[in-house]
Amino acid sequence: MSVLGQRSRLAERLIPAKGLFRNAAPPSERARKARLMLHVLPLPILLRGFYGVEQAFAAVAVLGLFFAAIWVLGEGLRAEDHWRARDAAKAPKWRLKLVSAVLMALAVALAFYFGGMSAFGAGLAGILAAVLHATAFGLDPRHDKQSTGVTAFEAERIEGLSEAIEPQLARIAAAAVLSGDAVLRAEARALELMVQARMQAVRADPAATAASRKMVSVWLPALAEALERGVQMEIISHDPERVARLGAAMFEVRNRIEALTEATQSNADRRLSGDLAALREALR
Repeated sequence: MSVLGQRSRLAERLIPAKGLFRNAAPPSERARKARLMLHVLPLPILLRGFYGVEQAFAAVAVLGLFFAAIWVLGEGLRAEDHWRARDAAKAPKWRLKLVSAVLMALAVALAFYFGGMSAFGAGLAGILAAVLHATAFGLDPRHDKQSTGVTAFEAERIEGLSEAIEPQLARIAAAAVLSGDAVLRAEARALELMVQARMQAVRADPAATAASRKMVSVWLPALAEALERGVQMEIISHDPERVARLGAAMFEVRNRIEALTEATQSNADRRLSGDLAALREALR
């Protein structure tokens, strides 16, 4: 795809699509296949000038396995970081770091074998590469982490809620920055802090996760869409009344989230009072 045909998400948020960006058509499936054939299939032919046919195909295979091992390792490390950063979390579903070690072992074994080493020696080199790979990066975590009062299932639900909220907040913040209005930027920051407080309340009381679904599925997406549309109109012509309406909408959403958070905290306080009363009765 050409540079004009594909833009980053950040560029899409900060600068609305116009002109060539808006009218650029995505490449067809036929074009994608043609590019794949152009980039990948000629490699053995290009390498033919340096190696024999078998060595050329082996070089392509080694490079493919090597880059695949690097990519899979990155995904495995990301999943492990995700698991380590949470007090309660399920273990990664796939053993990506182990798969990466196996791919690296195959790459090294093929490289040594086609470099003239015996099959036994190449196999030993591959096993050594896998051991060194596992020693350097470790293996995938295989046990679920539990936290006091929060199960791994509840932690997964809370994390899914956070992942759904983050892009909406990013859209709101980007639209506020693009507007150039200090009030909208301040409201966007206040809204972000209020959502963070809400998520802290949900982590303290996982039962409140269901009550936050409307915030994620309705309030924040609707606000983000209204802000983006309003800011695009502001770029064409400035209207103070329009900016005031956008600010009022942000204030209203923030108040709704604040009320939701206060209700969650109030329910938690009532449950705590009940637990304390039961404890006092038991101590009599």
